[in-house]
Amino acid sequence: MVSIEHRLTIVVAVAAVLDAGLVCGQQAQVVQPPEIVGKARQIEDYGYLRDAQNRQGFWWENLKYVPVGTSAEAAFVTLGGEMRVRYEWIDHTDFGSGPQDTGGYLLTRYIPYASLRVPNLSGGWELLLFGQVEAAFSEHDARGPGPIDEDAFDVLQTFARVTLPLGNGELSIQAGRQGIAFGTERLLGARYGPNIPLSFDGGLVSWRGDVWDVSGFYLWPVQVDPDPLDNQSGDDEQLWGIYSTRKLGDLLPSLSEAAADFYYLGYSNAAASYASGTGRELRHTIGARFFGNQRVAGGTLDWNYEGMLQFGSFDSERGDGDIFAWSIGTETGYTWDAFLTPRFCVRANVISGDSNASDADLQTFNPLFPKGKYFGELTPVGPYNLINVLGAASIRVTDRITISAQGGPYWRYSTDDAVYGVGGNLVREDVGASNARFIGAQFEVVAEWTPARELGFLVSYSQFVPDAFINESGPSETIHFIAVEAVVQF
Repeated sequence: MVSIEHRLTIVVAVAAVLDAGLVCGQQAQVVQPPEIVGKARQIEDYGYLRDAQNRQGFWWENLKYVPVGTSAEAAFVTLGGEMRVRYEWIDHTDFGSGPQDTGGYLLTRYIPYASLRVPNLSGGWELLLFGQVEAAFSEHDARGPGPIDEDAFDVLQTFARVTLPLGNGELSIQAGRQGIAFGTERLLGARYGPNIPLSFDGGLVSWRGDVWDVSGFYLWPVQVDPDPLDNQSGDDEQLWGIYSTRKLGDLLPSLSEAAADFYYLGYSNAAASYASGTGRELRHTIGARFFGNQRVAGGTLDWNYEGMLQFGSFDSERGDGDIFAWSIGTETGYTWDAFLTPRFCVRANVISGDSNASDADLQTFNPLFPKGKYFGELTPVGPYNLINVLGAASIRVTDRITISAQGGPYWRYSTDDAVYGVGGNLVREDVGASNARFIGAQFEVVAEWTPARELGFLVSYSQFVPDAFINESGPSETIHFIAVEAVVQF
């Protein structure tokens, strides 16, 4: 087994090479390389490298454009990957409930990918074949690996996509195993932060135009099995829907960077579990999001406001019940054009909970498949039955170093419902021990350094101080959490 010290030595060595700027030449920049998008490498297009004048001598260019054939418009292969090493130390998991780890643990993952892009087919069609595998490991954790921490080897994505011009835009049809992310990932996220990202089996059809982007999909979430090549989806959980985004610059000329999302999501789960019971869930979600940014005075104002309404049925041991739930999420920020580029923002969420745990009806909001680090590096409390307010601030020490901090209180929305984790697990169930709403307060500070395009480091410290409800319903220790992360992407 490779030691922690050896893995970190490898990462530091890569950092030294990349930061030294080892390139094969010193040509003037012609085209900016696409940004590395860790959770969606399939959207990176390196076709610009077919023109030799666009090559700048970066070490990775020969991996990103491997022509298949000799024609000027030949198909090409792109190779890449990610290696992430992450050390975490947590004191008092779940406020001191259950098994504990006191020595820290190591999470590593390796995610290589390969794609074949065939551009300029007859009629302007383009074909993309994309494959991505993952190997993830958890070591030295006395509690044992979590359900999305360890997987010896499996397929993360493997799909085919055909894109063709249609009207004033383009239509794409994608089928296979794939990751998805929409909006701010309050409901549909890639789960990129945890050790194993989320995949779905199924199909997705998208149309992208000058003003509208519209996607329709039918998907089955893939369940993680730690054994090799055992991850699979099933009929117990299904997701379908339509997600659209409309640019608003033509309708609101004074808000040229504003846009809105409108969506419908359907979800079924044969074994849904809440504090009130376990049963078959059929849930429909309709939602809208208004977001954008605008130059104001000496800086930029940004906003992101979203409302969601859910209805359906929940058939549990308490009987055949109806679902009616809702959530409102907001973020308002301002960035100054000043030294250190300071940004301040306020995030607030109101998320419904069950009003009566003894009847068959259910008012607990279900965030479906949200991003993994929902409220920060430490997220002991998930977006169920919750009211919270977080104030956040960040500065850019240099173009490559950012420091941010955030903190704020959390309350239960309903005193007759539990406190849940991000994955829907029960963190603290209300068994009548407390009628308090106040869960506690969280504080976090994060420093990030990107010495090169392909390399990033992160260090964070977080704490969650419990209050009335946690104090009155069981163990109530303050959670302390430290994370140190290094990631190489190419």
